[in-house]
Amino acid sequence: MTKYSEKELLEMHLDCLFTYEGERMVTVNEPWGCSAPAPLLITGRTVTGEVSYRFGQRATSEFIRETQRLLAGGIWDFAQYQKHLGIQIGSQEICFAASSLSPLEKKHHCRILTVKDESLLQQSFREGKEEIVTAQPYVGCFCDGKIVAICRSVRKGKAHEAGIETMKDYQRRGFGLAALDCWTSAVMQQGHVALYSAAQQNAASQAMAQKGGYVPYAEAFSIG
Repeated sequence: MTKYSEKELLEMHLDCLFTYEGERMVTVNEPWGCSAPAPLLITGRTVTGEVSYRFGQRATSEFIRETQRLLAGGIWDFAQYQKHLGIQIGSQEICFAASSLSPLEKKHHCRILTVKDESLLQQSFREGKEEIVTAQPYVGCFCDGKIVAICRSVRKGKAHEAGIETMKDYQRRGFGLAALDCWTSAVMQQGHVALYSAAQQNAASQAMAQKGGYVPYAEAFSIG
């Protein structure tokens, strides 16, 4: 694990996911700019049982009181929060942090992309041109003369959160993992903490994190 505690990693995760006004979440913190509103609630629990939570700007006083009642009661059940808060929209995730650089065999060619790679990137990932400047480090993995997988910083603060995409015909061949490995190295060399989040039901994404030298430090869910 990193030099930080699981609780500190969770706080970094919550900090870089959203923009804030005071203590309230306002919008999703995508480095290329975003106006999507933050959820009403996000809460996480570390592997050692410590809980942190944040409320969105749209959360009402009643919503906050009911949430704090559930949290004070030690309830950690996504379905119970949905039931008592009367809101079905939400998501669950497992949170990972890079413990060290993984000893991967360098089977694939990966490197950090720059604006000079915009046209090449756009051939495989159409939205890449809009992201390449602001989502650095922005790593591309190459095969057959094109970029087949990318890993870039989709949330940025003291910590960076990985965002990975692989072209359909190149999935399950190690390209995404190679891009993650290169990105992790770049983030750590810049002095930032490398984080990775995977949906609770996405076993393949969780497996990639662990193969890439990441370890779980918390689980989290959002509502609304």
